[in-house]
Amino acid sequence: MRKRGLAVAAAVVGLAAFALAVRARFLLGDPYPFGLDGYYYAVQVRSLCESGALNYPTAPLSFYFLAPFAWFAGPIAGAKLGAAAGTALLVVPVYLLGKRFTGQRAPALVGCAFAATSLQGFLLSAEFVKEGLGVTVAAFALVALFAALDVPTRARIGGALLLVLIAAFTHKTSLAIVFVGVAPATAFALRTQRRTLVVVVAVGALAALCVLGGALAPTRFIGAADLASLAAVARGPLDLTLPTLTAGAPLRLGHEPVLLALVVAALLVLELRRPASGRLPREALGLLLLALIVCWPWLDVRDPKGLGFRLRLLAHLPLALLVGLVTARLLEHAPQRVRAPFVAGVALGLLLSRPTALHEGVARTHPTLVAAVRALAGKVPVGSTVITPDRKVAFMARYHARQPMRLHPPARLDVERTFRLIPRDSMRLELRAAFSALRAAPMPGVAPLVDLHLLEPNGLVLVPERTWQLVLGRLSAPTRRHHRAWPTS
Repeated sequence: MRKRGLAVAAAVVGLAAFALAVRARFLLGDPYPFGLDGYYYAVQVRSLCESGALNYPTAPLSFYFLAPFAWFAGPIAGAKLGAAAGTALLVVPVYLLGKRFTGQRAPALVGCAFAATSLQGFLLSAEFVKEGLGVTVAAFALVALFAALDVPTRARIGGALLLVLIAAFTHKTSLAIVFVGVAPATAFALRTQRRTLVVVVAVGALAALCVLGGALAPTRFIGAADLASLAAVARGPLDLTLPTLTAGAPLRLGHEPVLLALVVAALLVLELRRPASGRLPREALGLLLLALIVCWPWLDVRDPKGLGFRLRLLAHLPLALLVGLVTARLLEHAPQRVRAPFVAGVALGLLLSRPTALHEGVARTHPTLVAAVRALAGKVPVGSTVITPDRKVAFMARYHARQPMRLHPPARLDVERTFRLIPRDSMRLELRAAFSALRAAPMPGVAPLVDLHLLEPNGLVLVPERTWQLVLGRLSAPTRRHHRAWPTS
C-alpha cells in the first residue's frame, strides 16, 4: 500500500514537473515578454525587487510569488519561470480534489494529466499570469475549505481562511472560483452539521471584507462593476462551438470548453443511472456549477479584455476535476489490474499528443519595437507627462526607458511639458500622412516629431503636445474626432 502511495506521489510530481518544463521551455525561448501585459509583470516584479513596492496598484500576491524568481533570473525571465511554476502547481490540488471526489487515486491522476497538458493553463502562463496563479491558489483554497467542513478544527479553519485571503489578494477570478466551488457543499453541510456554522460565518465575514475592499479599491478586488458586467456577458450571441475568444480568428485552445461540456453531459447521464445514495459527491457540485457557467453558450467572448473571455479561460479547472469523476464511473466495475494500465495509457496519450508549444492566442514582441521603445530614454525632459494609447507600449516604456506613462490625458494638461507617444497601429492613415507631410516640410517654430522606430518613420513617434494640437487641426473632422477621443488598446 505504501509503495502504491509513493508511486502515485511520484506520478503527481512528474506531471507537475512535465508541465513546468514544457511551459518554461516555451516561455524562455523568446527573450521578450509575451502578450499585451507581459511587460506589466516585468515592471511590477522589478519595482518590488528594487523598492519593495509595486509600480501599479493591484492585488499584490502574484508579484510576491514571482519576485524570488526575478531575483534569481531577472525580471523578464524570472516572471516567466514563476508563471510556469505557479500554473504547473495546479496538478497538486487537482489530485487532492480528484481523490476527494472519487475516493480513488487512479481517476484523480487522469485529472492531473489533463491539468498538466491543458492549453488553457498554458496560455494563462504566457498571457494572463495573475489569473493562472489565481486558479492554482483557488484550487488549494477549495482543498482546505472542504477539509475544514469535514472537521472544523481551529487549525483547519484558520488555514482555509488564510488561503481564501490569499486568493482574494491574487486575482479577482480566484476568489470567485472559491465561492462558487464551496457554496453547494457548505449549504449541504449546514443542514447536517451545525458545527460547520463557524466555517460559514468565518467565510462570510471574509467575503464581506472582500466586498468592502472592492468598493474601496475596485482595481484590486471584486467590485460592483464586476458584478454588473457578469450579467452583461451572459447575454452574448449564441455559439455552440464554445470558443475561448472570438475577436479575430476564433481561439479554440484544444476545444477544452467543448470537451468540458461533453464531460458534464456524460457525467449527468452516468449519475442518473446510479442509485441516489451513490451519486455525485456534494463537494463536486460547485465545480459542476462552475462548469455550467464556463460552458454557457451565450457567454460573450468577443472582447479580449472582457469578463466572458476570462471566464471561458477557466474551463480547464472543472474539466480536470470532472473528467476524474467520469473516469471513476467508467472504471467502477473494472478489475483492479485494469485501472493502472488504463490511467497510464490516458496520461501517456495526453503527454504525447498535446502540443508542447502555443500556436494560437500568444502575441509576441517584435525586436524592432523593443529597440524603438529603448530609444525613448533621454528624449523626454524630467517631470514631463507622456501619454500613449497603447497599453503594451506604456508598459514597455516603463520597463526599458523607465519613463512614467499615462494611457489617458490628465484633467489639466500642460502643453509645454506633455508628449504623445503613438505607435503606428494607433494611427489612422490620414494621421500618418500628416506626420509624413510635417517631416517633409518642417514649419518654423513647430517642435519636430521624434521618430524612434528604426525601419518605419511612423512606427513609433514621440510628438510634443503643441505639435500634436497643430496636426490635429489639419485633419478632417471624423479623423480629428477619433484621435481627440484618444481610444486606447
